Amino acid sequence: MATSPANVKMALASSGNGTKDDSDNTRGRTGITTATACEGESVVLEEVTREAMRYCRLYNQHDTKGIGEMVTDDCLFLFPGRPAIQGREEVIQYFAGVFEKGVVSGYKVEVCEVGPPGATDLAYEKSYYSMYYKNGSVLSQGKHLVIWKRVDEKWLMYRNMFTWNHLQGVNVEQKLLADLSVLNLELMAAWKKQDREKLSSLFTRDAQVLPPGRDPVDGMEGLMEYFGAFPCVEDVSMETMEAKFLNPRGDMAYAWATYRYAATPSPTTGPSSSTTVSVEEGGQPLCASASASGDDQGKFLLVYKKVCGSWKIYLDMMNSDFSYLPPLTRNTVHVTA
Repeated sequence: MATSPANVKMALASSGNGTKDDSDNTRGRTGITTATACEGESVVLEEVTREAMRYCRLYNQHDTKGIGEMVTDDCLFLFPGRPAIQGREEVIQYFAGVFEKGVVSGYKVEVCEVGPPGATDLAYEKSYYSMYYKNGSVLSQGKHLVIWKRVDEKWLMYRNMFTWNHLQGVNVEQKLLADLSVLNLELMAAWKKQDREKLSSLFTRDAQVLPPGRDPVDGMEGLMEYFGAFPCVEDVSMETMEAKFLNPRGDMAYAWATYRYAATPSPTTGPSSSTTVSVEEGGQPLCASASASGDDQGKFLLVYKKVCGSWKIYLDMMNSDFSYLPPLTRNTVHVTA
């Protein structure tokens, strides 16, 4: 049985160029986290993970000689879009060409599985990676599968393959922004219709909403009650301003967005009118501009998880552009039209 994510603390190599030695890096410096495993499995895991982190660091330093020293004489690099790269010299030539082009500025690796336990001659490593342009945007994300071979008491790369998560030519972050924008618009549409089934499908099972003026809302029943308490709206919009990946694996992301809605006029109050609300708390007045009908505008900050290939909301926080008003039941309220 392989060492799996259930008992491995993820090892993450930073895209920055580290200068510390390997013993320092495995203790968590320069962005690398020490890998741990169940008792009896740690030796192979730690050794292979340390070498995977070294490969990542040498890549970021454009050290072709160092990468050449990490492979076996008869290695094969099985990269997409070209024939197999065979042997140390071809590997060095390949990376020299990549670095000369200067397209890739940063490289991160997340080691998620190493096995088998107790390996003596051959071991495998499954990882996820991200590559970055010079401006910090994502160039590519994908998966690594590496077979390591022990030679003279040292683990070397014997077979190395990767695949992309996206087709070549796709702007990964633009696609993420588009995907999350669609999800956020679906959220607004479901809220407007008070469509509980649709709302529940947009959140993870362990999702949490972090609203102003009350405790966090957990669980699907709590989320449905929370959204059901909002006023009915006749016009609602949400614009996703930014979306970024949170990890090399590409299965977590965040976005921030703006929202605006107009509440449906009440039969008794009629159309909305301009209102000033002042709340006295501890002798300190708090003021806000609002409308009698409850129209509002503000911001969202959301964290998403990819579940079975689809993005879902995991953490949801919002606040109004108007000043924050504490719960009215604990304060004296004066309203002037």
